[in-house]
Amino acid sequence: MPDCISKNPLQRSGTSQYKRVLQALLPGYAQVDERDYADLILFAKSYAGYLNYYDPTNKKNGDWLPLMKMDISVSLATIARQNAASWFTYIQELYKQIQDTSNPVLLKQYYTSIYHLIATLIYQLDEQLQTLPKDFAYTEYLNITIASRLADQWSKIKTYYIESAKPANAMINEAAPLSPPETPIQVQRAGSLLVNNLSDVWTTVPFIPPINGATPEEKIKNTVNHSIFKGLIESLLKAYSAVIDNAGKYLEETMESFPSHTPHYALYLTFLKLFRVAQDHINKFTDRHLSFYYKDILRLRLQEAQPDLVHLLFELQKNIPRHLLKKDTVFKAGKNKVGQELFYALTDDIVVNKGKVKSIKSILAQQEVGYTTLFAAPVSNSDDGKGAPLTTPDKSWEPYGNPKTHDTATIGFAVAHPLLYMQEGFRTATLSFTFNNNSLDGLGLANDLIVKITGKKGWHEAHVSLAGVFGTTLSVVFSLGSDEPAWIPYDETIHKAGYLTGLPVAQLLVKNNKGEANKIDKLSSVFVTQVGVYVSVNGIKTMALQNEIGPLDAAKPFQPFGPSPHFGSSLIIGSNEVFLKNRSAVVNATLNIEWDKIDRFDWNKYLASEFVDRKVRIKYLHNGDWQENTSDSTHEQIIFDHTDPTIDGVKYHCSNKESLTINLPSFNNNFSFAPNEQYSVKAESGFMKIELRGDFGHSDFIKRFTTATLTTPSSLPFEPYTPTIKSMTLSYSASASINLNLATAESFSEQNGFFYHITPFGHTVQHRSFLGATAAITLLPMYTNEGELYIGIDNFNASQSLNLLFKVSDGSADPAFDRQPLQWTFLAANNQWLPFDQYSVADQTNDLTKTGIIRFALPATAVSANTIMGEQLFWIRATAAIHTAATCNLVDIHAQAATAVLFDYHKAGIVYTDILPAGTIAKLLISDSSVKTIQQPYSSFGGRIKEPANKFYNRVSERLRHKNRAITMWDYERLVLQQFPDIYKVKCINHTKINSPGTGDNELCPGHVLVVPIPDLTGKNAINPLKPQTSIGTLEEIKKYLRLHISPFVQLQVKNARFEEIQLDFKVKFYTDDGAYYSNLLITEIEQYLSPWAFGGTQEIEFGGRISKSKLLDFIEERPYVDYLTCFKMHHIVNGIISGDVEEAVATSSRSVFVSYAGNETLGIPKHIIDYLNPDCNC
Repeated sequence: MPDCISKNPLQRSGTSQYKRVLQALLPGYAQVDERDYADLILFAKSYAGYLNYYDPTNKKNGDWLPLMKMDISVSLATIARQNAASWFTYIQELYKQIQDTSNPVLLKQYYTSIYHLIATLIYQLDEQLQTLPKDFAYTEYLNITIASRLADQWSKIKTYYIESAKPANAMINEAAPLSPPETPIQVQRAGSLLVNNLSDVWTTVPFIPPINGATPEEKIKNTVNHSIFKGLIESLLKAYSAVIDNAGKYLEETMESFPSHTPHYALYLTFLKLFRVAQDHINKFTDRHLSFYYKDILRLRLQEAQPDLVHLLFELQKNIPRHLLKKDTVFKAGKNKVGQELFYALTDDIVVNKGKVKSIKSILAQQEVGYTTLFAAPVSNSDDGKGAPLTTPDKSWEPYGNPKTHDTATIGFAVAHPLLYMQEGFRTATLSFTFNNNSLDGLGLANDLIVKITGKKGWHEAHVSLAGVFGTTLSVVFSLGSDEPAWIPYDETIHKAGYLTGLPVAQLLVKNNKGEANKIDKLSSVFVTQVGVYVSVNGIKTMALQNEIGPLDAAKPFQPFGPSPHFGSSLIIGSNEVFLKNRSAVVNATLNIEWDKIDRFDWNKYLASEFVDRKVRIKYLHNGDWQENTSDSTHEQIIFDHTDPTIDGVKYHCSNKESLTINLPSFNNNFSFAPNEQYSVKAESGFMKIELRGDFGHSDFIKRFTTATLTTPSSLPFEPYTPTIKSMTLSYSASASINLNLATAESFSEQNGFFYHITPFGHTVQHRSFLGATAAITLLPMYTNEGELYIGIDNFNASQSLNLLFKVSDGSADPAFDRQPLQWTFLAANNQWLPFDQYSVADQTNDLTKTGIIRFALPATAVSANTIMGEQLFWIRATAAIHTAATCNLVDIHAQAATAVLFDYHKAGIVYTDILPAGTIAKLLISDSSVKTIQQPYSSFGGRIKEPANKFYNRVSERLRHKNRAITMWDYERLVLQQFPDIYKVKCINHTKINSPGTGDNELCPGHVLVVPIPDLTGKNAINPLKPQTSIGTLEEIKKYLRLHISPFVQLQVKNARFEEIQLDFKVKFYTDDGAYYSNLLITEIEQYLSPWAFGGTQEIEFGGRISKSKLLDFIEERPYVDYLTCFKMHHIVNGIISGDVEEAVATSSRSVFVSYAGNETLGIPKHIIDYLNPDCNC
């Protein structure tokens, strides 16, 4: 029956620390002689009435009573020993009898008995007043009380009696009054007492009693039911009760410091004080009996005091790298309250070293609907995650980050490759990433990626024109305009990102903004097998140019083959960007030439001349030799090879622009990002040469011109054209790939390029040569854990131990979740996180749910060199897969910590009596020159005083009943309360199982037991008083402890109470106009009414039950500042779900507790909705 949500039929409230105490076990519960001073004084007074008094003539003359009742102590004892509670009970019983009976005789008897009791009390009090000394403080108090609170009431009650006794009313029966046990005291007739005068303080007031009715019987019932009559009786008895309470206090005073006792009575009082010694001795009989049975027969003992513990921090001298402090090393701790010297000793050996916590970072993966938002804090122990001072009261911070105040994380991937070196022109780059499957086919990313390149002055954002997944390939196309900066190799002094490469880098960052959907989950789910790099550049102008004559200046027209071109004349072009990419890439280039000085003339005749040869041959420098790419047809080309127009039958060369195709061979050149240099004989590569295979007729032009002048002057030869370049640019495209399936060390080189993961604090290069031959490389770094905490250790070496003290904010973990196991890892080579082995981590914090020390033994494989964290430190990581709220907030993390325990160094019987304040311990008992400082950052903890006798009796009584086994609910609750004194109340619910959230509790589930503890709020600042929840660590400890005492077949759960909230919504009219003040006051009083335990009240937390709207309405209407209410509604809130208006809120489970709604100030949600501006509006 997994969906059963029926309530447990056994509804009970559980047991608190106070309720578990059995008064019958206390030695003073059943004393042999329970009489106190008042009892013994009154005993002597009564006994004196039985003793005959003989006068000097030896004749019987009364008794000794006058002698034993004349002292002030007797009068006070007489008053103090009256039982006011019995009077109230007796009066209520008379009221009931009057209502229930119709017998006229009995009616009058009951009615008259009221006056008999009141009159007897009044005259007895007046008799004692007359015996009290006039100058005694209690006498003055009694006179004031009578005058202000008793005289008027008695006067009116007496008037009621007189009017009732008149023949016209005939309501009084003067027969003999009732006597004990029917009456609480021996009463006298009211009529007999009224004939006697009281003291002058008993003044009378005029009063006409409202007696109505046709018959005496009807008059009696009407009078008793009248509020005036009842009010007078109640008011008089309450005032009389106050008189009794104060009499006891003044009696003690007369026993100690009253100087005017009569001599004979002073002797009797002295006897009573001496008799008290014998009383005390005989009254210890029950204590001695229990002690004999428990200690001598059962051999049980009081629990000894438990010594407290302290955490100490050590710092070594500058020249000491490490130092051993052995177990039992003793420290001075000042003196206790009684002047005894205190000492503490180490509980374990510790090897102190230089390691210290320098940096704390965190990452939080917040799950949203359909996506994950990553938050990162480079300074986790700060308010904003970036170093701002903490603002929490206890200076605590969330270990995995706070999404409300921390920034989102940077995440993405990057490519570094020689091809990306592009200095000028219009540049386009296409990066393609081949996946292992097509699960993301069709995914558009144009608005989800930001591309940044290594620019001259820093990271420069490029324009993304296309980004999307097509089949199994993600293609990202981005460009840089001619006016944008050069794409240069990574330079740490400029780019400051920690890349260990000299290649140009492109970062592809995935957008990760608060409240916006992102593609992080999708992109981190695919594996990358290959990265393709394709670049194209148009308009490179910066080249190293020279010919046979020397260097050329491309900024102005130049003659590439010199002023007299001939066979073998050449133009040498140098460009590292173009000609040194060919080792790892396929490069195709185009030389764009704009010729100068091309006039309109007949090119048919010129070009047809046998003296003109326009062929050029293209060569490339490789290992210092000029080589041709003979495998490609472009190694020999013809310049001025145009389809020229014909005008009037004459072919003219109109175009001055020409392009030469350049297909670079696959030379094994190393790339270079150095500035272009001029060609020299020492050059190895990086140049191409355009070499003429003929000439333009310059070599024999003079000879031909002279001959033609002499022979055919009408047909002079054309003047040879000297090639002149007005401008020249290079354009090229190149492509390469990074094969991520390779696992050889040779394949991991700058020549082949690198693929990186960009992490929130750095980056990691991805390659199988160190990740493993079968490693799967994702496109994005994966963050499968909800939270990650990083601790950076400085001044440390591998193969050392490190003790870290984690100070947590007690109770800050969300008890709604179970304790989450933490996984501890350390940073190893190649940015890899490796787990500690099972013996390398000793955790005293119970997964950061309580303050304690964690000892880490860092292996030799731990390193500080890394790029993933941004700081060269030794890093330790804690990861929580889910429910990060189950981890306590941290106050601080300290290195070189150890635990010391209270130590009775001098064997003087020193035991724990009080907490040792922080900062007390600062010195060793025997100084050690290797230790520079010792600190005690926090107060001691874990101490317990020696068990008091009353708690011993209670513990043993419970132990004898449950026999150290939890079988019944009574057993469970007592075991928990005894073992965990910080638990105020606990409820055991049988046959109950808490299902997964949203499905309710199954309270009819045999075999399951649910234990619900409530913590003690005393001194617990971190606990929400409206919702007192036990910390996760304590819940785990309770469960672990109970497991030792229950049947192995019991399915045990230890959970916090379910707090169901009540929110009120109403309109109110206050008597004054200060609505804001009274509205806040009203909210406070509503909270106190619904949750009295949160405000220091004595009322206990109650489980289950129901709350009626009418009771809350009545409570609010009774406030003295409230005029009236309208539109009153009550909402029942369970698990954040707000109900509509309900007349009665009924607890949904046996572990439910009703509390006042807390609201949310951050979101502007009020605790209670109170409208005091429009009290009369329609609802």
